[in-house]
Amino acid sequence: MFSGRKKLVMCQACRGLIEPRLKICPLCGRESVPSLPARVIEHAGGSHFISLLILSINVALFVLMGIAESKAGGGGNSFLGPASDSVLTNFGMRRSDLINQGQWWRLVTPNFLHLGMMHLMFNSLALYQIGPLAEELYGSQKFLFIYLGTGVLSNVAAYLFNVTGGGASGAIFGLIGLLVIYGYRAGGEAGRALTRQMLIWAGVGMLYGFVFHADNISHAGGFAAGTAFGFLLVPGAPSTQRDSTAWNVSAIACVAVIAASFAFAAAGYGRTATNEDVANFANAFGQVEAELGRSFILKNAKAADLTDAAARLRSYVSDVNRVKRIDGRSEDVRKRITGLAGKRAADLEEAAKAANPAPLFRQEESAELEVITRDFWDWFNSVAASYGVRRVR
Repeated sequence: MFSGRKKLVMCQACRGLIEPRLKICPLCGRESVPSLPARVIEHAGGSHFISLLILSINVALFVLMGIAESKAGGGGNSFLGPASDSVLTNFGMRRSDLINQGQWWRLVTPNFLHLGMMHLMFNSLALYQIGPLAEELYGSQKFLFIYLGTGVLSNVAAYLFNVTGGGASGAIFGLIGLLVIYGYRAGGEAGRALTRQMLIWAGVGMLYGFVFHADNISHAGGFAAGTAFGFLLVPGAPSTQRDSTAWNVSAIACVAVIAASFAFAAAGYGRTATNEDVANFANAFGQVEAELGRSFILKNAKAADLTDAAARLRSYVSDVNRVKRIDGRSEDVRKRITGLAGKRAADLEEAAKAANPAPLFRQEESAELEVITRDFWDWFNSVAASYGVRRVR
């Protein structure tokens, strides 16, 4: 419907409309057209370059996540179903707890990640249908700014509601909201038809969210951001050199933000704790806590029994120490429980060597264990929702 429109820019000398590929204005003969970078980006936009580039990046990242899942033992289903929590986290999935720790890039990287083949296919179809139209109407520089801006704002909305996830749908809903307003402002039969078409897309997308339990909060956030951009931004490519320079800077800044976000994600790859790490820490803590409790009630134990008890304590301490660092509070609990268990193991070993009975029950040690255990569960309950784990005792 709109693909036949030829893009024109305004000569800054005579104010005539000319093709962006020209360097000299054919109307007045002056070299007074937008700069070369604007013409290069405009040429790319003519073939919907940015839309197709984003689509290619989404597919490439999905393939890379599948490879990472296979190497991690995900098996042959890694390209069909969602990747594991650890792989998604390593690639930059949105997680409120990590954003709270300063990982701001998790408001950017989720726009390019997908949670399964169906998720990728639906978003790719929507982007392929809607992206080129929005890019045609607003120009490549504005399109990139709108896509990234609505995507980030959709992730902010999901972050505020503590919704974990990822996907391009927030930004796609942003484009849908943008085109709804474009059609409304354009008016006429064509404008009304565009608005109806985009509202149908929005309805189908929200229905998909309800049926497959997708993130409708980010969908709504992206749509709201897109409608705001629809009222604030003027359609069309930049028409003056000043506007071209400003939008070129904006496009470069968007590329820099995206590149920096994935650079941060790559730098922290494999270092961020996952739900598996939280579960492993809980299991290891439970083992050492139980063994410590049993060590306080040893009676009439032989030297071999004391040695075995000390060995179990040291083994469980080792298990606790092997779990990846999660946060500051869990590190404090880890330090205290391993310190108490290590001291108890040393006491048992000393008693075994001297052929003495088990060290007497110490009220202060038992009280310390109770405090550590209480602090552990306070911490666990505070992070359980973010990591998607449940308390099992």
